[in-house]
Amino acid sequence: MAMVPFQTIAMVSKIKVTKVSPAGFEIPLSKVIVNLTHAMEVTELSTKTIRETIESAVMRLGDTTIAVYYKDRTGDLILVTDALDVWPVDDCVHDTIKAWYRSAPPPPNEGRFSEAVALKRAPTTECLGPHIHQPAGKRAKILSEIDFNGYSMLEAARAGCASCVAIWLDRGQDVNFASKTHSYTAMDFVLWSENQYTITPKAANAVKSVLKKAGGKSNHMVADP
Repeated sequence: MAMVPFQTIAMVSKIKVTKVSPAGFEIPLSKVIVNLTHAMEVTELSTKTIRETIESAVMRLGDTTIAVYYKDRTGDLILVTDALDVWPVDDCVHDTIKAWYRSAPPPPNEGRFSEAVALKRAPTTECLGPHIHQPAGKRAKILSEIDFNGYSMLEAARAGCASCVAIWLDRGQDVNFASKTHSYTAMDFVLWSENQYTITPKAANAVKSVLKKAGGKSNHMVADP
């Protein structure tokens, strides 16, 4: 009688965790190793376990939650939206599996955030520089240097980072650089983020002030009266 080959199942006891910026990029020097409460088979690892393990080990602001990501085979970060689903990847190496996370705000109770609630959206660490805000996806690989810098400024405006917007302007970037698809400017980006309540009013006003001093204009968005 033929014997069925014995297959070992990988066991997971640790998670190598990397923080992701609001623009969707890994934050340098943010990797940490987090221990699970107990070792388990990789096939039993759930998204809920990943999220709760990260939440218990990293510093969060107020009542923010943790959004978790994995990397697909092309290296793109994919947000996991089903908290009850099994963890999508099983690339366990030396009892360690990788995961990425970002602090996420709680859902609003009402249509408009108060200043106190909006402040809970602020990142827990200071910006590490303009390299944090970069165009995402495959498009970034085909942009010219000028366009790459322009899109980086747009992303900084979207994130409400006045200091990085100012850095790009100081380097000679056109304040009214517009996206290739819909001609959105940095002013459009910051106004959109402000209207969506993804940045604080204070951050939005700081970015708008920097842009206005340099002659920045909006092509599409209109600020609330």
